[in-house]
Amino acid sequence: YDLKAGWLLRREHRPWDPYEREGRREQFRAALIGFAAALAVVAVLWQSYFRQGLVPPVAKVYADTVRNGLGEPGVLRTLLLWAIPGALVQLLGGVRR
Repeated sequence: YDLKAGWLLRREHRPWDPYEREGRREQFRAALIGFAAALAVVAVLWQSYFRQGLVPPVAKVYADTVRNGLGEPGVLRTLLLWAIPGALVQLLGGVRR
């Protein structure tokens, strides 16, 4: 979607092909820089997070989510309430999305 947004911004330039290619290259470079920054942060901090127990195992997260969702009627009511607009958006959006 990011590359599509770039097209929406650059489509008025004629001829559009050079602008579109350069815009996509620029977006790709920005994504690579962001990915490199994320890798650097993870490389520096991952051991301290696991050592302190800040990242729970995925199974524990799933179990807590199910337990809290089924145990509290407010959570279930909220999920059901938001399921209605979500279903409407999917129906109105069609199968292309």
